[in-house]
Amino acid sequence: MGELDLSQDERTLFVELGHHIARLMWQNLGQSDPTIQTQMYDRAESVYEQSCGTMHDLGVYTSSNAGSYRFVMPLDEVRGHLQSAGLYTTYPFKDIIGNFLSAVECQSDISTKRTPFGVPEHLQQAMWAFVQLDYATHEPKGFSWSDNIKPIMIAEFFWSQDGESFQTRQEQADNTLAEDMWNALPKWRRHVLARSMKGKSE
Repeated sequence: MGELDLSQDERTLFVELGHHIARLMWQNLGQSDPTIQTQMYDRAESVYEQSCGTMHDLGVYTSSNAGSYRFVMPLDEVRGHLQSAGLYTTYPFKDIIGNFLSAVECQSDISTKRTPFGVPEHLQQAMWAFVQLDYATHEPKGFSWSDNIKPIMIAEFFWSQDGESFQTRQEQADNTLAEDMWNALPKWRRHVLARSMKGKSE
C-alpha cells in the first residue's frame, strides 16, 4: 500500500472520484440508507470489490468481515476527508479513475463513447476535473473523452486496442441487424407493421 502522491489538479479529480464512488456504493449496495449505517456487501463483483476496497484503504469505510463494509463518516464529509494528506491505498490513481468509470457507467450517467455527451449536474465537477487534466474536452455539444484516457478505457474494456468504443460498435451492429431484418420482410408486411406501431412508444 502506497501513499497517494498527487498534483493539485489530480487531487481535485481524486476527491470527486472518491466522493462519487462512495455515493454509488451507498446507492447500489446500501439502498441509499439515510442513516449511512447500512452494511454493504460487495457481492463478489469486481466493480464493487474494487470500489469498496478503495474506500476502505482511504478510511471512508470500515470492514469487520471480508466483503462487508460500513461508512466511517457521513457521505457529505467524504470530500473533506479525501482532501487530507497522508492517504494510502493499494490502487494507483489511474486504477481509481477506471474504477469510477466502471461504477458510474452502471448508472448510465457518463458515456464511455467517443462522441460528445452531457452529464447530470451532480457530475459536472468531476467532468471539469477530467478536462483540467486533459482526459476530456468540452464543446457546445458536451464533453468528449480525449486520447489521454485511452489506456484507462482499454484497461476497463470500454474501448478496443485501437481506441474504438465497444458500445458504439455494438450499437452499429444492432442497427445493421435491425435494418437487414426490416429489409428482409415483404413490402406488404412492412406496411402492416408500420401501421400497427404508429403512435406506440419506442
